[in-house]
Amino acid sequence: MNAPRRAAPAAAHRPRGADGAGGESAPGSVPREKRLGWSAEQFREFLDDLANIAIPTPGHLALHVVAEDPADDRYLEAAVEGSASFAVSGDAHLLRLKEFQGIRVVTPQEFFRVLGDQSA
Repeated sequence: MNAPRRAAPAAAHRPRGADGAGGESAPGSVPREKRLGWSAEQFREFLDDLANIAIPTPGHLALHVVAEDPADDRYLEAAVEGSASFAVSGDAHLLRLKEFQGIRVVTPQEFFRVLGDQSA
């Protein structure tokens, strides 16, 4: 029997110094829900569902992996602390890693495909 898959979403870990307000896009960029082809309501429902299954992590681990953007290390820290199988991100710096300490770094689309393959 395979162990359950766990993902480390951004919601599972509050980056040091962040206000915790997730889900917002940078000024002038395309909102996340639009990039995914979802309505704002679908995106809110997804975030609510994600918050219900997210595993909070303490945020004690300090990694220095992504030299180009050290803030990206927070996602890896959450994944390692949460014993995740996946780190789900659209960030190019993280995606270039492909894997970190046995944790697969994948896009949301890839993660949804993996979930679909497991339910088949």
